[in-house]
Amino acid sequence: MDVQPLLDNLPPFPRLGIRLLLPETLSRAEWTGLGPHGSAPDMQLSVRTGRFSMEVDRMGETCLKPQENGVRSGTRRLILADIHGQGIGIRSDAPFLFSARTCTVEELAAAAHPHEVPKRDFIELCLDAAYHGIGSSSCGPLPWPPYRLEPAPRCFTFWLEPTGFRSGES
Repeated sequence: MDVQPLLDNLPPFPRLGIRLLLPETLSRAEWTGLGPHGSAPDMQLSVRTGRFSMEVDRMGETCLKPQENGVRSGTRRLILADIHGQGIGIRSDAPFLFSARTCTVEELAAAAHPHEVPKRDFIELCLDAAYHGIGSSSCGPLPWPPYRLEPAPRCFTFWLEPTGFRSGES
């Protein structure tokens, strides 16, 4: 994907990537990158580089006011698989970020309380080449400049491939 901002003086972007809706059966995530818990660009002091595995339902954090969370940074490879180990593998030409959940980003943002977040029969997978830092912009200033996702031309690639199939596991 090649991205070119069409206007000048745009505010920072929240993220830059793609969103996919996948079958709910791909309920297990395995990744090589930062983990085991969420690691937004400006929140990485308590994570480490490694290989991790987790159920998609456990990847988010319960907040008093639901909000986007659970993004994993520095990802080199991601697999979402079913209970038989079959699914989809994702890689990129550069480290990427991802989040996976059983609702959409919009549904999460619209909920006022955790019990209002729906559990859908699909998984929303966000694959991001870049992500705006968390900072404290919900109740204070923007993130520090190095963690802001300022509009700029960018190019990124994601490869998706089947994984876990006997005819040639990826």
